[in-house]
This record gives sequence, C-alpha cells and structure tokens, in this order.
Amino acid sequence: MFVLEEHREKYYKFISDHLNENGKALIIVLGDENFEKETNIEDAFKLEDRVIANSNVKVKVPKTSCKIMKKYDISKEIEKNKFTIEKQ
Repeated sequence: MFVLEEHREKYYKFISDHLNENGKALIIVLGDENFEKETNIEDAFKLEDRVIANSNVKVKVPKTSCKIMKKYDISKEIEKNKFTIEKQ
C-alpha cells in the first residue's frame, strides 16, 4: 500500500466505507512471509540515473517506494481494521 504510515488506517476505513454490507476487498500480499523492508515514500517518483544493462547508456527513471511486511504483521493490521482474512 503506497500511503504514508499515518494514513494506513484511513485507507482501510475508505475501503470499508465503500463496500456493501457483505462486500469483499481483495488485498494482494507478495513476499516470503519473513522479510521486512521499508523505503522512504517521500523519495517515490524522484528521478534518478540508472544504467541500462549491457549498454552503459544512462537514463533517468522515477524511484519507487515499498513497504514489505511480515505475514503476521499484515494479518494483524488487516484484522485490527475490522476485516477478516478469507483463504481460498
């Protein structure tokens, strides 16, 4: 979820407010369940120089931002915001 930490619960509330009474939201989680990493969201989309592989050509591309959470932590965050996890 690409939002500042202080807006994460607001984001879940927004989803909840727009669902029907028995509606479902699809939240996709990628990762190995144990690795955590967080980059600075303020740097997202700032241009940086990168070199194209095997060409030595420099190009400017926007930076990316991500927050990778452990499975336990994202599960607790989802449940804390009054969603249930349904496994298929």
